[in-house]
Amino acid sequence: MFSDKALTVKYLPAGRQVSVFFRPVALATYLKKNFVLTFKPLSSIINIILKQLLKEKGRNLPFSLTKSTNIFFHLKIKMMKKIYTSLFLLFSITCAFSQVEGTWKMAPQAQALAVGPTLGDFSWWSNSAEDVNTRACFFDDEYVFNADGSFQNVQGGETWNEPWQGMDPEGCDTPVAPHDGSASATWSYDEGAGTITITGTGAYLGLAKVHNEGELASPGDAVTAITYPVVIDGNTMTIDIDFGGGFWHYVLEKSSTSVQEVVEDLFSFYPNPASTEVQINSDQQMDEIIIRDITGKSVIVKVNPSLNETINVSALPKGLYILESHTGNLISVQKLSIN
Repeated sequence: MFSDKALTVKYLPAGRQVSVFFRPVALATYLKKNFVLTFKPLSSIINIILKQLLKEKGRNLPFSLTKSTNIFFHLKIKMMKKIYTSLFLLFSITCAFSQVEGTWKMAPQAQALAVGPTLGDFSWWSNSAEDVNTRACFFDDEYVFNADGSFQNVQGGETWNEPWQGMDPEGCDTPVAPHDGSASATWSYDEGAGTITITGTGAYLGLAKVHNEGELASPGDAVTAITYPVVIDGNTMTIDIDFGGGFWHYVLEKSSTSVQEVVEDLFSFYPNPASTEVQINSDQQMDEIIIRDITGKSVIVKVNPSLNETINVSALPKGLYILESHTGNLISVQKLSIN
């Protein structure tokens, strides 16, 4: 980790991700300095962004990227106001926000699900390694964080039901509404607070009955939103939620059905800056186009766009955005300005 008053750089080794947090108040002083940041192997998406910035017309970016013999990357930047702002906002968007997006499941291990009177105390109950098989209908449930901010519980034909849902003794059975994946739900991630909030009656992470003020006595008591304290380390998400009478502990793993590769020049677009519309052109059929704001939130999502897609951006506030395309397992990222 590198840290001072102007910024903090945190490397997450399990997922090879880097998060950079920008503090504008300290910018004026910090711009006068040169500094060196050292990373373990940078994620490919950061390399693509660096290359993209280098290619911008009319820009002579005063930084160099070199690789030393011990496989560490060294990035030395002579600070300039516009470059500082755009570069580090891009780091934050592409690395921090992408940690959550995707499909998660309960980790298939002992104590992936546990409960106790205090944080870290699992004395009341925890699942065993054998429970991963016994409760397979629970461990295969999916928690899907979509790029457009929507959230889904995907349970298939069965999940683990309990007495409060009318299943006694508890066991695998048909999901019970509203905790059956039918909720119209959204998600939001506050990295500073270390929380994920799921909004939508019946949507949840881990156990359907657990919320911030207790445990449900019946499905009809479902709450509209739940905030989960989370720690994300690469492809592992750990949750310890205080439900008022103790703490439930969840460990989730991110599903990896394919390896995504970040590539350059998968699409072109104009104009940039834009004010009303953006024309996006590609030689390959794209699965999805996403425009993100500076917090990393998806503000426009276009599924199965045409090879020559026009997107209306007139409703977007002025500022810096990220234009991202997905084609199979390929991702391409470019910077977009709205004025």
